Amino acid sequence: MKSGSAQFGFHRKPPSDKLVDPPREDERTGDSRTIKACMRLAQAAQRMHIAEHDSGGANPKVLHEWEHVATMFRQAREIGRILGFSRRQQALMKTVIAHHDLVLDVQIPPKNDLNGLVVRNRGVERGMLNRYEKGSEGKSACALKEAMEAENKQARMAGELDVFTQQEIATAVWAIHATCPEPSFDRPFADFKSEDGAIDYYKIARQQNPSLAELLDDLTRYNPPVVAGLLFSQPYLERPLEQNQKLPLEVFAIANADIEGSSLAKTPEASFHLGDRECLELHHNWRDPGTFHRLMHGNAPDDVRDRDVVLNDPNRGALAWLDLQVGFAVWQALRAEKEHYLLCMEGNNVNQISPYQAAALRQDFSHAVSNIRATLARAKRVRKAIVGLNEKERFQYVASQMHLAKGLL
Repeated sequence: MKSGSAQFGFHRKPPSDKLVDPPREDERTGDSRTIKACMRLAQAAQRMHIAEHDSGGANPKVLHEWEHVATMFRQAREIGRILGFSRRQQALMKTVIAHHDLVLDVQIPPKNDLNGLVVRNRGVERGMLNRYEKGSEGKSACALKEAMEAENKQARMAGELDVFTQQEIATAVWAIHATCPEPSFDRPFADFKSEDGAIDYYKIARQQNPSLAELLDDLTRYNPPVVAGLLFSQPYLERPLEQNQKLPLEVFAIANADIEGSSLAKTPEASFHLGDRECLELHHNWRDPGTFHRLMHGNAPDDVRDRDVVLNDPNRGALAWLDLQVGFAVWQALRAEKEHYLLCMEGNNVNQISPYQAAALRQDFSHAVSNIRATLARAKRVRKAIVGLNEKERFQYVASQMHLAKGLL
């Protein structure tokens, strides 16, 4: 992955890919100063991110390379334009996105556990791996807060006004916290209600989106039925919306851009790409070049055994992962419908958006159902294609379909 401001996106072509819209003639000097500061901070974050997480970095990832951040830029930019963000809001949002995965603490599985999964130290105040310190989202937010406060301190020393308002700093921290996911495994779709049970979000989602309702009905007729899946919620986004707490819409845009890949991806292939990269990042031991070569070409009894483990483990194998993506994507579509409902509620709704914004947001998320159907079809197609192949050919075919060779260490 190339480094530098061109790769970062501030100077990308075509102009529609620029991170911040062109300046207006009446733009205030203070806004221009803040936008320039955002660019400096974001470019510094890019250098740190690539040095840590990209190929050749200290702790190389597969999904969470700089490409993930650049994808978030594009998705959040579209949401921000729908919601009428100013250039200053756009710049702040891009700076937050550049920092949101700056810290990604992980625990690598033992080498002798071929299908062992990476454990991520998710968390805000307390991490999943160490309850006595902040998790990765908490640490990333602190790093950005310190950088923004340093810009203000430098401005004051020069006798100038603060570059960032206290509200902007608080919004930046909140937005990174909102990217922190909370997993719920094998959660039934129909069990999608508010915490007090008073609002049936599953029923609302079906009413709001007939094509999603049709998909949900179709999934119940498959063998086996797909009626549950892995739910990744975002409590720092969803609870304020449910409690009618004023939520900066930058928080909404950033949190959705981070986890809504299957809903926001414009093509099924883009959605597949995200899932495949995540699979390989979590299955750390698959990324070992020697292990991968042995699995692709070896003929020893251990090779045969391990190929079967990687492909057919019902919980952590490659084929199970392809199946898992269907339920995960359904849950993200349901969550999008919930958030749409909460943003559009009339009455005493402090976060209510306009009918135009609501319609435009729905259009931006309109690929969800077709992506889910394509994800299901892909999982079935792969399983069908390997029938009749020998065990090595089965592994080679699945590895090529999931592009496993592209994430080797």
